[in-house]
Amino acid sequence: MKNRLILMLLAALGFATACGDSDISSQRPDKGDDEQDPIDLPVAYGCPWVTYSVKGRVANDAGEPVKGIDVGLEHDNHNDGTFTTNENGEFVIEQGSTFDINPNGKEVLVFTDIDGEENGLYETQEVEVSFVRNEDIPSDDWYNGDYLATEDVEVVLQAKSETNQ
Repeated sequence: MKNRLILMLLAALGFATACGDSDISSQRPDKGDDEQDPIDLPVAYGCPWVTYSVKGRVANDAGEPVKGIDVGLEHDNHNDGTFTTNENGEFVIEQGSTFDINPNGKEVLVFTDIDGEENGLYETQEVEVSFVRNEDIPSDDWYNGDYLATEDVEVVLQAKSETNQ
C-alpha cells in the first residue's frame, strides 16, 4: 500500500515510472534465500533519450553566410538560441534529448531568424534530415542510441518580404 501511495503521489507531480510485479525479493538478513518476500518495486524510472549529431551551413539567396539563425529539431527545444549559426553560417548540433528519432530515420530541422534585423530578416524554413543509428555506440533500457545525420545540411534562407514583416 505504501509503494502505491508513493507512486500515485509521483504521478500527480508529473513523474512517470514503469511499475509492475517483479521477481525482485526483499533482502532481509533474518530470512534465508528460500524465504525471501516478493515485493512490488518500480523496475525503471526515467525518460527514454537519444543523442544526435547534425551539422551544416546556412546562406542567403546571394550565397552569403547568415549568422544568428536558430537551428533545432522540430519537436525538440528550439528557438531559444542554444544552437545558432556562426559568422560563416555554420552550425553543429551534438546533443542528447528525451525523444526518439522517428523509425524511418527522418526528422525536421527548423531554421528560425531570432536576432531581428541585425543581419536581415529571414523566413523560417523547415528541412527534412535523414539520420542513421551509430551502431558503434550501444543502447540500453533508457538510452536509445546515437544518431548521425547522413549528410551535412545546406540551407538557403529567403528574405522576408515587406508584407510578411
